[in-house]
Amino acid sequence: MRHLLPVIVMLVSISVSHANDGYIYPIGLASGSQYQILFVTSGTRDASSSNIADYNAFVTSAAGLNSSLPQGVTWNAVASTSSIAATSNAPAYAGVPVYNTDGQLVVPGTRSLYASQLNAFSLDDQYGTPVSGFTQVWTGSTYTGQPGGINDLPPYIFALGTNSSEGNGNAGLLATFGQPRGNWLESSGEAPAASLPLYALSSPITAVPEPALLPLVSFVAFLLLGRKRHLNTLSNQ
Repeated sequence: MRHLLPVIVMLVSISVSHANDGYIYPIGLASGSQYQILFVTSGTRDASSSNIADYNAFVTSAAGLNSSLPQGVTWNAVASTSSIAATSNAPAYAGVPVYNTDGQLVVPGTRSLYASQLNAFSLDDQYGTPVSGFTQVWTGSTYTGQPGGINDLPPYIFALGTNSSEGNGNAGLLATFGQPRGNWLESSGEAPAASLPLYALSSPITAVPEPALLPLVSFVAFLLLGRKRHLNTLSNQ
């Protein structure tokens, strides 16, 4: 049995490491099915840029801080500038469920992300750490993911990077933010110079569930015990 101990300890160590690596694989997904991940960046930035590529680069960099997240994935900001809508910049695909980084279902595939309240009271950041539902998150979007916001009456609230000329001459314009607790795309507005996080949405990911480690431990133990018995048989002959 002492020969089995190092192997079992190694496998248990792998299991513990995976459980604490800051990402939990979505539960219950069939192999070959697709899903997307939505998280709130742990870092913050302003909303002064009118170039959507700046926000995409920001969320991509945030995702890169956690190497345990699925690889080969494109990350886009759930954000709108005056020239592009969040629905186009970070598309949600029909029939594809959306999960957070803690393995919890956020929006099922039967509903559209951009026409839904979120299932989870709050989302997580890229490390799987819960984010307060009252956190202000830049979106520059209406509740349907289109550019702009609550701009029919003062105070005017617009897309990210909107300048005063685009904002009907309003020098004190605000940029739209959402909050994960409910009005996740359009809650209110904040001065573009403020520093807030953004939502990051992945491209579709194909589910390849990892094998459970406990059956693997049992299988290895079975092989090693069989080998031990075989050696004992040979030594007694």
